[in-house]
Amino acid sequence: MKFIKNNYSKQHPSADFLAEASQKFDITPKIMEHIILRGNDTIQKIEEFLKPTKSSFLNAFDLKNMHPFIERIRRAKETKETVLVFGDYDVDGISATAIMLKALKIFGISARYYLPNRYVDGYGLTNEVLKKVKRIYNPSLIITVDCGISCHKEVDFAKSIGIEILVTDHHEIPEILPNTIVLNAKLPNQKYAFNGLCGTGLAYKIAEALIGIEAERFLPIAALATIADIVPLVSENRALVYFGLKKLEGLPIGLKLLLENLGLKLNSCSAMDISFKVAPKLNASGRMGDAQDSLKLYLSEDVTECKKLIDKILEHNDNRKNLCTVVEKDCENILSKVNLAAPAIILSSKDWDHGILGIICSKLVGIYHRPVFLFSEHDGEMKGSARSIPGINVHKLLSDLQDVLEVFGGHPVAAGLTIKSENFDEFVRRVNAYLIKNYQPETFIPYTNYDLEVEVDELTPKFLKDLTKLEPCGCENETLKLYLNTENFEFTPMRNFYNHCNLVVDKKLNLVRFDGLADYPKLKYSKKIGIIFELQAGFRPGTIRGIVKAVDCELTDVHKFSEMEVISPLEELKSNVIEKAVYTKIKSVEAIQPKTCFGTAIVVNSEATYKDLTTNFNLNNFVKLNICDGNENTGLNAIIIRPKTLEFARFYRNIVFADYVNDDSYIAQINSMSDAKVYVVEQKNQNNFETFDCTRENFGKIYKDLTIKHPRFSCLKDLYQKIKGKRELCYTFTEFYAAISVFQELKIIEIYKIKMLNELKINFKIKTDLNNSIYYRKLLKLQKKCGAL
Repeated sequence: MKFIKNNYSKQHPSADFLAEASQKFDITPKIMEHIILRGNDTIQKIEEFLKPTKSSFLNAFDLKNMHPFIERIRRAKETKETVLVFGDYDVDGISATAIMLKALKIFGISARYYLPNRYVDGYGLTNEVLKKVKRIYNPSLIITVDCGISCHKEVDFAKSIGIEILVTDHHEIPEILPNTIVLNAKLPNQKYAFNGLCGTGLAYKIAEALIGIEAERFLPIAALATIADIVPLVSENRALVYFGLKKLEGLPIGLKLLLENLGLKLNSCSAMDISFKVAPKLNASGRMGDAQDSLKLYLSEDVTECKKLIDKILEHNDNRKNLCTVVEKDCENILSKVNLAAPAIILSSKDWDHGILGIICSKLVGIYHRPVFLFSEHDGEMKGSARSIPGINVHKLLSDLQDVLEVFGGHPVAAGLTIKSENFDEFVRRVNAYLIKNYQPETFIPYTNYDLEVEVDELTPKFLKDLTKLEPCGCENETLKLYLNTENFEFTPMRNFYNHCNLVVDKKLNLVRFDGLADYPKLKYSKKIGIIFELQAGFRPGTIRGIVKAVDCELTDVHKFSEMEVISPLEELKSNVIEKAVYTKIKSVEAIQPKTCFGTAIVVNSEATYKDLTTNFNLNNFVKLNICDGNENTGLNAIIIRPKTLEFARFYRNIVFADYVNDDSYIAQINSMSDAKVYVVEQKNQNNFETFDCTRENFGKIYKDLTIKHPRFSCLKDLYQKIKGKRELCYTFTEFYAAISVFQELKIIEIYKIKMLNELKINFKIKTDLNNSIYYRKLLKLQKKCGAL
């Protein structure tokens, strides 16, 4: 994985200006430089960034079409028209609906509302929904919030049945606009100086235009939605959130009760709290069908009703999480059976609930680093969600495929779409063709950005205090990600939470890597690592800790192989596949030079080969390093050192063994589980087993040591070290690993998982001869081949 420093501005501040700003605002120079680089390049801008004022709010009437929009609302009031607010079913749409209804009521219009049901109505304005609305409410005027910008045909249809529609939206501008009054800060030729408002932010500006200063009562709602919709927290959005978070006491009673239920305090609730704790709950209602349960929480003033609504919302959220778990497992199962050489992941199922597909898309993007499209299929129609990676505009991509789409809409990194089932294969082909044609391979190389490179000694309570001055943080004003490089580190699984790990740097800085056990095999053999983390207050006053966001090592920062598990040559012997191995012999690795970042894995077993590979081979398109593990499931081109398992083979199109393979049945096993082409470099056997001792006497010593009760362990190397303690053992780890493998085959021992760690159980009743083990006989044969016997 690449670590790339954010470059917000090419022009670094002068030393004099940096010193002046740091002193004036009492902020550490390194943090102040970052504030300046984010565009705050004058004392006035810095002051406005650190403490926004009301001058940060722009004139609502500068929004293009605001004047005719307000005049149309005035006319509706004067003629007592039936007005309906048409929203969306996410937090932004719900919040925008609430503000619009409340502002209209203060203005003198008692409007009705309609939120489409995701399962019944689908997304946004459709002719069928308009017919339904006409039948139920018979409105003469509909105001859309957070939707409608792409619905020019539907707006024309509405006119044909006697309904005028005003569109307020913040999504990308389509080629054809609806033939009506449209409010969107992204419209061209705009006097308004900021185009990043979410749907609720736009509704707030409409409220300002309608009712003036009274609109300030809606700031807390606008702040909540602005955070939840992940729009840039800069300029006016930052001001909306800054002042809104300070006025959470002004939230509707239902939302205040929800925050209380979630253990959040109104006077200390952060943007992160809203993003990770509040927004998912409010979104859950819409995802599970009926967003009205969340909207009523904004509108009701009855405490008893609000508490019942909260119970329903939390139940929706639990159901949402359960459905997510099912779909995640389905996706894992599907992906485990295919190689991942394509630039996009596109999956579908008739069993999936399309309401939660966006969540799963985001998770898969995080794992596989490529655009993901997931579809739920019903009655010949497929409703899908898409999420993309930085640099690939999924909205632009879908715009190029309109002829095979029924409907689509969204943003550069997220979209919703519907296609006919008969067009699915064509859609898959064209998406991948589009990505290959329009994007270079490096676009798909996973990377993590950081803001500041630091040393451990810089990380003081004062440093943390200065970091908090950047709040509220979010999209485009993110919490500062810090980077350090170190050789002095300890990485260990937590005692009571086995899937999480502690990372201690220089015996001073305590970091936590949540779900970090997957990093353990690699970091255990890394001599130098890079860490990207966020700093937080420690549990004790005056202390600090960090949350690891990414950790990795360079290809060259690996310990000598003599210090690593000698397992791959031993693992090769475990295969008992009798079919003939199918592979191609090549003279050097250079014969296989991938042109993309997907589909090729090079397996390395010897240090000499590894050094040659990292020195002489072009590794530009190799983006993953897997050490002594083999559980590499992304399909991204990888160097795999001495893999313990062959799980990686399922995900690659080409597998190259850069060293001698001891047993053809090992390759035959790959043939049986994968359609990958296998290549083996022609060279002499480099696996030295001349000093390997697999006698009964030596294995007996290992068995005796295993009978002593030992704590749970993360891997066999860990168990070996626990047995070794401070004494010298008379057997090597290689011999220990081989003995364990023999004992397992003979059922003498069993190793099983307890949570995320392993535990060893000995079956004392079994008495058998070592020669009954096929694996043991292969060991003897290999040893004889190497000249040891």
